[in-house]
Amino acid sequence: TWEVLCLLGSLAACGAGAEAAGSGVEKLALTGGGAIYRYTAPDGQEIYLVADERQEPVLHREDVNFDGVEDVVALTRLGANAFYDFFVWDGQQYVYATPDGLSGSGLANYSLDAEKGYVLSHANNGLAGLECEVGIYRWEGLELAPVRVLRAETSSRWQDSPDGSYSFAIVYDNRILRATVTDYPDGVYEGRVIWEKEFELEAEDFDGAEVWEEMRGALTAGL
Repeated sequence: TWEVLCLLGSLAACGAGAEAAGSGVEKLALTGGGAIYRYTAPDGQEIYLVADERQEPVLHREDVNFDGVEDVVALTRLGANAFYDFFVWDGQQYVYATPDGLSGSGLANYSLDAEKGYVLSHANNGLAGLECEVGIYRWEGLELAPVRVLRAETSSRWQDSPDGSYSFAIVYDNRILRATVTDYPDGVYEGRVIWEKEFELEAEDFDGAEVWEEMRGALTAGL
């Protein structure tokens, strides 16, 4: 159900009912973005992943692609948001099946909508959750393809030079929240913006709950 979109950062909601994948995680080497770990699955397959060097990844088994077979889910980074990688069983082995992610770190605070066949990613980036990146994905074989994406962030624009010949800096306006919803129909790789709106955060009638409901409504309309 769409109520899962309100469960920002709830780890219990992400892994409810899932079984632990067991031990067998080993740190192999450090990288510029964390550390390389090796996880040995119960069937003996070795799975390699990159995670936070300060915190060993936590793994569990869960059917994330709704085919009735448990897959491997790895919690790789935990901070303001929890980021996960999926390794889906293809009939012979576990295959890495994580999209690039809205924040470049995998699926944020993921949840599953088995009825509609969707995987949801929801990164809370500030303003009590109003600054956010919410992605709705659908399985295409062993890959997750975006269906809809909501991005809401502080308004920004490029600052031009005095003579207007070039732009040299990005200027942020913390009084304005700009939200867009991008739809990804079949064959449209970059998607198309189907809704956008700016909200004045300092307006007398500003109501965060109403803004969130309006953004959520735009994201899920027709799905």
